[in-house]
Amino acid sequence: MSQEINYVIVGKRIQKVREKNGITQDGLANNILNISRSAVAMYESGKRPIPLEDLEKIAKEFNVSENYLLGKTDIASTNPDYITIYNLTGLTDEAIEALNELKYSNKKSLLNTINFLIEQESRKKNRPFDGNPRVIIEKKNYTQKELEKAESKAFEKYYKEEESWYEKQFPILRILHEYFTSKVKENDKIYITKEKVTMERTLLSNKIVTTNAIVDKVYFDEINKKIKKAKEEYPKE
Repeated sequence: MSQEINYVIVGKRIQKVREKNGITQDGLANNILNISRSAVAMYESGKRPIPLEDLEKIAKEFNVSENYLLGKTDIASTNPDYITIYNLTGLTDEAIEALNELKYSNKKSLLNTINFLIEQESRKKNRPFDGNPRVIIEKKNYTQKELEKAESKAFEKYYKEEESWYEKQFPILRILHEYFTSKVKENDKIYITKEKVTMERTLLSNKIVTTNAIVDKVYFDEINKKIKKAKEEYPKE
C-alpha cells in the first residue's frame, strides 16, 4: 500500500463503520479478520498500517468502498446513485439518507426550508459585481504608482459593494460554518465595532469577558439577524 496513505484517517474510518454496525473490536478481530483485538486497536489508532487483504475484508463486510476507508473519498456507500449525488453535491451518505427519509415522511415540508437555505449560499444571487476586485480597474497604461492607487480604489469599491450585498442576503449556513470552524486564542486580536464593545460592557458589567465569549456573542447576533431576514423572505405557502 502507498506510503502516502494517512493511516490515522484509515483507522478512524474503520472505527466509524465498525461502531455504526454495532461491532466491537473483539468481534471485528475474531469473526471477520481472524487477528487479535490488539491488532485491530493498532489499526484504528493508525499506529499500524493495515494490509490490503484486511482492508478488503472490512469493506466487503460493512458494504463500504475501499476508497472511503483509504480516505480518498468521503462517500462510504457503494450505491451508484449515492456516488453520483456525492460527486454532484458533496453530500455524505448520512446527509443523503437523512434527506431521503424526509422526502418520504410527514416532515417533507422541511425539505422546502433546507432547499431555501441552501439556495441563499450562492454568491451569484443578486450580485451586481464580479468576485475579483481587479476587474473594476480599467485597462490603461498605468505607472506603478498610478496602478497601486487604482487598485486601492478598486478594492475599496469592491468591499463596499460586498458589504452592501451581504447585508441584503442571509447566508445562514455560511455563518454557521464560520462559527463552527472558528479557532480563537485568548491573545488573538479581534476587530469588532465600537457599538459591539459598548454593548458587551453594558451587558456583562464588571465580569471578566473572555475572547471566546465576545466572538460567540458577535456570531449569535449575526445569525439571529440573518434568521429574521430569512423569515421575511421565506416563500409563503
